[in-house]
Amino acid sequence: MENLNHSVPVVILCGGRGTRFKEKTVNTPKPLIEIGGKPMLWHIMKIYQVQGFTNFILSCGYKAEKFVKFTEKLNIKCDVKVINTGLNTDTGGRIYKLKKYIKTDSFMCTYGDGLSDIDLPKLMLHHIRKKKVASITCVLPRNQYGILKIKNGLVRSFIEKPRMTEWVNGGFFVFNKRVFDYLSSDCKLETEPFSKMASDGQITAFKHTSFWASMDNYKDYQTLNNIWDKKEAGWKMW
Repeated sequence: MENLNHSVPVVILCGGRGTRFKEKTVNTPKPLIEIGGKPMLWHIMKIYQVQGFTNFILSCGYKAEKFVKFTEKLNIKCDVKVINTGLNTDTGGRIYKLKKYIKTDSFMCTYGDGLSDIDLPKLMLHHIRKKKVASITCVLPRNQYGILKIKNGLVRSFIEKPRMTEWVNGGFFVFNKRVFDYLSSDCKLETEPFSKMASDGQITAFKHTSFWASMDNYKDYQTLNNIWDKKEAGWKMW
């Protein structure tokens, strides 16, 4: 069984343009936008670092030079490589271009805009025991809208932003190196590669039911900063 320590690479996908968040991303890549005075990427790395995973590969593209500057000021004890995987490369292509840097049988991977209190050693053990190509963390986020219960044309009740009833991709992946057989330099991870892995029975679900949040837009940015300021940050494991 692979040792659960700093040797396991953690790939963080940091290359996107963040087009749904132009209020901030015109000048700053989304993973470097600050939550509580620290870049989102710093929070993500802390989630891994405090659980023993300290070998990071940042797969960059948009404003890649800013990630180099970020690492120069980093106050987390870890090893970090910043790899420019291209300005217009999609998620699967960004992972594919890191193949030569992956020396272990399995590696972890996540997006540069998601936070959680996920038990990462438990996720890794789940992946190793299932012996599949990929393990995906599945979450039940809250619906962004209130739900109305209507009967006979009248609104009978109102449920404020209930949890969704269908599982969604929450990031925080573990991949066996066989994943590279499903990838190419120009593919999107979430379409053809995942579809092919699923049809081959090679994706296992790791269900996570406690804190999870993503920063897709300015409203999410405000929400995360608000809960940090209130000392209610569910992802803060340090």
